[in-house]
Amino acid sequence: MSDEPILHTNTGSDVAGAVPPPPPPTAATPPPRDGVEPHADTAGAASPGTDYSQFSVGDSLDGLVIHQILLQYPEAIVFLTREGNICFRESLGPAFDVALVEFYRLTSKSNARLKRAFGRQVNSLLGAALAEALSVGEEGDRKAAFAVVDAFIDENGPIKHVFGSSNDWVVFIDRDNELVCDCGPVTDAAAPLLTEFYRLRQLARASLYQDEAGALMHILGTELAISLQRTPPVDLADAFAASRDFIQLRNESRMRFRYVAASLASGVILGIVAWGVLKDDLGMLLGCVGGVIGAAISVLQRSADLEIRRFLPPLHVFMQGSVRVTLGMLFGLLLVAAARANLALGTFATSENALFLAGVAAGFSERFVPDLLTKIASESAKGSEAK
Repeated sequence: MSDEPILHTNTGSDVAGAVPPPPPPTAATPPPRDGVEPHADTAGAASPGTDYSQFSVGDSLDGLVIHQILLQYPEAIVFLTREGNICFRESLGPAFDVALVEFYRLTSKSNARLKRAFGRQVNSLLGAALAEALSVGEEGDRKAAFAVVDAFIDENGPIKHVFGSSNDWVVFIDRDNELVCDCGPVTDAAAPLLTEFYRLRQLARASLYQDEAGALMHILGTELAISLQRTPPVDLADAFAASRDFIQLRNESRMRFRYVAASLASGVILGIVAWGVLKDDLGMLLGCVGGVIGAAISVLQRSADLEIRRFLPPLHVFMQGSVRVTLGMLFGLLLVAAARANLALGTFATSENALFLAGVAAGFSERFVPDLLTKIASESAKGSEAK
């Protein structure tokens, strides 16, 4: 809610232009009555006969420092304190009780449905509505001025959970299951905490599933409320440690699962294809299947230590897993071909079991076949130079 004046506001040291007071009551003027939003600290009622038009911003009225004046004339004043609490004093008589009853009804409704959330917005709306209602003549509809407050409470409530609050801030989950920090002017101590809070909240929206984001909201909200309450301020590295771990581990776990699942699925598919194509060549089939198995073993063995970036698209992760197993199959085929050409394995090439184990080794080690091919190319180049 903006800090701009809403209605009949006095923002300086001078008294605002007086609103024409309503007709005086026919009975003897009663002593002044006071009201204040329940979370504010209040003193006793002002003394009878107080001229409320004499007060200015910064003055103290019954122990309450006036921060913003919403309505002011000799018989009544409605103002906000620095904490955003709404207060009023009036000696207008029973004719204006309808406005006060509506004010207290909406105050109770706000406490029940919004708890302490949106306190500044509600108080500003209530103050403006009360100021308008007290300015209406005796024949006017005083309740109509509060319709906007009623609508605001219905639109934003009920609040589902409040993690913590003070006069300056409240951390809560709203009716749409969004985690919100409603605060006044941000202090130097709170600024880094709020910056990190919004960063982690946005990161959760972008990278977590809906149920995971819902679980994180409770962790993140609790950590923010605790951090804002700490004096001296908690270190930023420790303030959201649990939330950071939650986001990182959930993302890494999901990416690793996709990578491993893609690798194993590709291995099964490639094994079936290899059997269909190479079933008449047992040596090649064993080398191919061995390469697929070796690559799958490598993926499973290193799955806990795989470094996977958080924002990689799922399709890219699936492709990485499939490519790793496909390379294992190709390495197995190449190694069998090299063995049959007497370029590798020596006498082991005559053993089908040896070909299978060589294929597993080729698939398991990403450098085995590339190094072998490099060696073969180097020896071939030397032979050509010798000729």
